[in-house]
Amino acid sequence: MLFLTWPTTGWSQESVQAAQTLYASASYDEALALLERLPQQGLTPSEIQVINQQRAFCLLALGRAQDAELAIAAVVQGDPTYRPDEASASPRVRNAFREVRKRLLPGIVQVEYVEARRLYDASSWSAAASAFERVSSLAVDRDLAEPQVAALSDLKILADGFVKLATVAAVPPPPPPAPEPAPMAPPTPSVDYDAIFDGSRGDVVAPVTVRQDLPRWFSANAPPRVIGLLEIIVAKSGVVERATLTQPIAGFYDRQVLDATKNWRYQPAQINGHPVRFRKTIKITFQ
Repeated sequence: MLFLTWPTTGWSQESVQAAQTLYASASYDEALALLERLPQQGLTPSEIQVINQQRAFCLLALGRAQDAELAIAAVVQGDPTYRPDEASASPRVRNAFREVRKRLLPGIVQVEYVEARRLYDASSWSAAASAFERVSSLAVDRDLAEPQVAALSDLKILADGFVKLATVAAVPPPPPPAPEPAPMAPPTPSVDYDAIFDGSRGDVVAPVTVRQDLPRWFSANAPPRVIGLLEIIVAKSGVVERATLTQPIAGFYDRQVLDATKNWRYQPAQINGHPVRFRKTIKITFQ
C-alpha cells in the first residue's frame, strides 16, 4: 500500500487562494464547497481566520443570512478588531459585519478585560499593557452605539489606568549604584627590623623591664647628690647588648654598674609585632 502525505498548511493556503479565485468569478457555491472541505486541524489561528472570512463572504453572496451571521461571529470572536476592506467589500458585506460586531463587542470587551487583569495579576506587564490598550480601544469602537459606549465607559477608565500601571511596572528599576571603592590604606613603610630604634618613632612599643637591679651605692666621701646617665641597647632577645655611661658617676662605681647590666632582662621592643633593638637611656640618681 502506498500512502501519500501532503503538508496540511500548504494545501490549505492553495485551497483558500482557489476559493478566493472562485469567489471573484462569482462561483460562490463552488468556493464555499471548497472551504467547507478544508480540515482545520494543524492550522494556525490566522489561517482559520482567513477561512472563516471567506466562508462569510460566500454565505452573504448566496443570501444565506443566518449561516453568514454565524460565520461572521466566528470571525469577530477570533479578531474583534477585524473589518472588511472598504475598497473591496460591498456596503452589504460591511453592514453585515457591523451589525454582528455591534452585538458581540460589549461581551467581548468584558471578557478581554478579565483576561487583561489575569495577565496583570501574573505580573506579565507588557502583555497586560497591550491587552488593556485593546480593551480601551474596543470600548469606543465606531461600530458601537452611543448607549453601548456609555455602558463600557467605566471599563475604559479602568483599562486606561491599568495601561499606565503596567507600562510603569514593565520598566525595570535602575540598577543600584555601584559601591564606592574602599579607600586604599597608605602603603606601610618598609621597616629595617635590624636597625636600632628609640622612643622617637610612634609605632615602636618600648621594652618592658623584667630585671634591672643596680649595685649598692656606698661612699663616705661622696657628694650630697650624684647623677649619672646610662645608655643601653636592648637586643631582640631582651638582654643588654651594649651599655655605656654617657655621664659617669664615680670611678669605683661605674664598673659595677656596667657589670650589673649583663644580668638585666627586658621584654624586647616591638614594631608591628616584630622584636627590634632599642636604645634606652637610664638616669641614675643618688642623694
